[in-house]
Amino acid sequence: IEIYEKHLFDKEEYQLNVKQAYSTCHLNVARIYQNQNNYDDAVQFRIKALSIDEKTCHLTDKEKEAQAYFDIGEELLCKDLNKAFEFSKKSLEIRQQILPVNHVTIGFSHQDIGAAYENKGMLEAAVEHYKKAIEIYEEHLVDKEEYQFNVKELHSQCHSNIVKIYGIQNNSDDAFQFRMKILNLDRKMSHLTEKEKEAQCYFDIGSEILCTDLNKGLEFYKKSLEIRQKILPVDHITIGFSHQFIGFAYESKCMLDAALEHYTKAIEIYEKHLFDKEEYQLNVKQAYSTCHLNVARIYQNQNNYDAAVQLRIKALSIDKKTCHLTAKEKEAQVYFDIGEELFATDLDKSLQFSKKSLEIRQQILPVDHVTIGFSHQDMGAAYENKGMLDTAVEHYKKAIEIYEKHAFDKEEYQFNVKELYSQCHVNIARINSRQNKYDNAVELRMKALNIDKKTSQLTTKEKEAQCYFDIGEELYAIDIDRALEFSKKSLEIREQILPADHVTIGFSHQDIGAAYEKKRMFDAALEYYKKAIEIYEKHLLDTEKYQFNIKSCFIQCHSNIARIYQNQCNYDKSTEFCIAVIKKMESIVSTDNNSFLAECYRIIGFNYHRKLQYDLSIEFYQKCLNIYEALVQNSIVYDYKTEISSCLIDLNCVYMGKQEYDCALNGLEKVKQMLPDNHINLDPCYFNIGLCYQHLKKYEKAIENFNLRIENFEKNLSTNREIYALSLLNIGMCCSYMGKTRYATGINYTLKAIEIYEQYFPDNKNDIAQCYFTYGFILTKQGQYDQAINALQKSLDIRLIADTIDIAFCYANLSYNFYKNCEYQQALSLAEQALKTYEKHLPNLVNENIGLLLNNIAMILFKWNKYGQALEYATRSLQIKDQILPSIHLQKAESHSTLALIYSKQQIQQDEKYNEHRLKALEISKQLIANGEKIEGIGFVFENIGELYVNKNNLKKGRKYYKKALKYVKKHQLDDDPDIQRLQKIIDGLPQSSTTK
Repeated sequence: IEIYEKHLFDKEEYQLNVKQAYSTCHLNVARIYQNQNNYDDAVQFRIKALSIDEKTCHLTDKEKEAQAYFDIGEELLCKDLNKAFEFSKKSLEIRQQILPVNHVTIGFSHQDIGAAYENKGMLEAAVEHYKKAIEIYEEHLVDKEEYQFNVKELHSQCHSNIVKIYGIQNNSDDAFQFRMKILNLDRKMSHLTEKEKEAQCYFDIGSEILCTDLNKGLEFYKKSLEIRQKILPVDHITIGFSHQFIGFAYESKCMLDAALEHYTKAIEIYEKHLFDKEEYQLNVKQAYSTCHLNVARIYQNQNNYDAAVQLRIKALSIDKKTCHLTAKEKEAQVYFDIGEELFATDLDKSLQFSKKSLEIRQQILPVDHVTIGFSHQDMGAAYENKGMLDTAVEHYKKAIEIYEKHAFDKEEYQFNVKELYSQCHVNIARINSRQNKYDNAVELRMKALNIDKKTSQLTTKEKEAQCYFDIGEELYAIDIDRALEFSKKSLEIREQILPADHVTIGFSHQDIGAAYEKKRMFDAALEYYKKAIEIYEKHLLDTEKYQFNIKSCFIQCHSNIARIYQNQCNYDKSTEFCIAVIKKMESIVSTDNNSFLAECYRIIGFNYHRKLQYDLSIEFYQKCLNIYEALVQNSIVYDYKTEISSCLIDLNCVYMGKQEYDCALNGLEKVKQMLPDNHINLDPCYFNIGLCYQHLKKYEKAIENFNLRIENFEKNLSTNREIYALSLLNIGMCCSYMGKTRYATGINYTLKAIEIYEQYFPDNKNDIAQCYFTYGFILTKQGQYDQAINALQKSLDIRLIADTIDIAFCYANLSYNFYKNCEYQQALSLAEQALKTYEKHLPNLVNENIGLLLNNIAMILFKWNKYGQALEYATRSLQIKDQILPSIHLQKAESHSTLALIYSKQQIQQDEKYNEHRLKALEISKQLIANGEKIEGIGFVFENIGELYVNKNNLKKGRKYYKKALKYVKKHQLDDDPDIQRLQKIIDGLPQSSTTK
């Protein structure tokens, strides 16, 4: 700049324009200041640049200031949304103060603010600003003056943005109106009649929403077709377009006959337009060929392969690239293409067609023809997937022999020959890895790296390291220990031969971190992820293309660390890392519609869920969903069904946490309906539906869904034993609530789950702890208190590692077992620890578990003759239950009976209170029995009533209620339950008539 200032008015012509270079340097300095968050200096340098630029030097100081704020806002839009928003608003405020209300630059500001609001998910505000921009632009559409931007393009863009937002909001009517406006603005469409434009709008809306809402998309296509059929000739090309896309919608809905009908109609129309010179919305020949292929695909799905072959041959005859082939070559090509398509769905059929293709090609073509190589490679892949590895290698080698003769051909083939040649070597290497022939695998991979343009320049040692790295990546899913071994070998070589901060060392650290994470060795995983992050930070601005996207790897490492902290139940640390990721993303990549950002929101949502902060959890899950919905709107190839369904499942788990089970069930059923039969997310769907029914005490329905989960596991996920074990555990839990006839079944399922976890997943401490907890819970119900204490203690020992609410459940259940063993001091100590843990983790202490625990503490204190303290806890228990439970509930009867019992022992007579609670307990119990509700545990209410009558020296009524208690305990407990013996002993020990002690 100092030098340029001395040459601004030179008349001599230099290599560069000095004024422009001078202005550019100011802008560059301004940009650096922006990156350093020094916005005041950035603004000053931008204003100076505007003062130099011929196009802007005439502006007033205030206009330049507004322009500087505007430009900074534009630049920050993809990096820091909040800052962009702040600067765009500043620009708008100044412009509104100094310029006419309809000045075009005010329109620019409104549009940028609209974009910021849209990216923040504040869609109503975005529409408002886009509309204001449109109003201003409409007054400048025919201006001849040159502005910073093309006004007509911006005018059209604002309409498109509003249409997109209305699409997200399912506001079809307003979306339609704005689409009509866009068509009126488009020169190519201006000749259309109103009705033709209306039909085009419906067609375009159908195309946009087809991926997200198949039925709605079909509805709009049909509307378009109806209008076109009324106003256009029967063979008009656009009617063909409508038929084709309606056919596609029906095919997606698996309504194949309807799809065939519409594809056939489209073909009939296209045949009349194949040689039209007019340019249409779609390429007619391509559309004609596509329809034939679509019909062929349907025939394939219906196993009508002969018809499929004929239609495919017709499509090849139309296609410019294949129309020159002989009839036999086309036939071979068709068999080849069908084989390729069937590869993922029917391996045997795929192999059959690939063989047919190879046979024909070997009969009619030279032995080393490149397409024979393609056939050998496809057959190799089919045999590899069938596990026939030696045969696969044989075909891959034949393909390699042929490809070697065509590596330098200039002719364009269906596939890139060099890439396939390299791929065949990699495929054989992969087979060698599976066969534990690692030396051969390395040798073949080295050969592949020598062939590949991207890697051929590497040194021998770098290639060796890359081989080990790639083998490690491949083994990750099937042999994690071997994968870790090769990843470490790769890292050792790279650290010896490369600079310490070389990006590939970062890749190795990340892979090793992932392996340790999979092995649940979380501290080691954290160490390697953090090393990778350190290296990636130095390469974020590299323009060189690497094996992986550095920015994505950098963000993924942060995300993985957040997930590890989550697995360690360190939810605050996990959230902290997610927020760090979000900030990093804002500074290095666009946050608009970013799936990584969505994943961060999902992790934060889960963390708040685990901390029982349900409203915050819902807020972040909703943010996650908003991003995925926007991604769907902008994608024509990917429907994000897996991500959206995963997030919806998590969101409905929050409603389960809020005990809104009907709401959660409704949401989960909708998720189930949106997924195809073999979708991976059906598994958590069945699981959580089962949990909902479990909480609603509909245990048969719960078990039905857990069994569906097991069936789904057996069909699709047979390697994931964890899913199987967790389903067994939950069936065990359900059985524990289904009465004494199911206790043994529950224990069998739970012990099976423990066996699987301890054998295959010893590091999965959370689920092992839950297994022992469930086992202990069932043993408690069986009256086996010592064994229950052992199981619950195991669960507690594991859970003490992480500070979560689950510890409280262990303390509370242990306390109850010690109470049943008459070890009251130990019972009280554990109950107090449970209460402290609940108070620490529950934001709201009005909770059913706390109500139950307080009543148990009251009973322990009662047994110790501490009636005053017992009364305090029993009163608190009832107050909580009154707030959250229905008027007729077993737990309320228990609390009233406890209070009645305590009042019966008070030194100062409390007959009125004692009678009030006694009558309330009996009234609720009577109603529960009359209603036929689940009343397991009601025997202990009658036991308390029996005891209080004995306390009042009314032995006749005391005996009556003790007998009633015994009747229900016998009904609900096993025959050898100690409570049965204890109650029988009390009854036998009561005198036959009332006497004073």
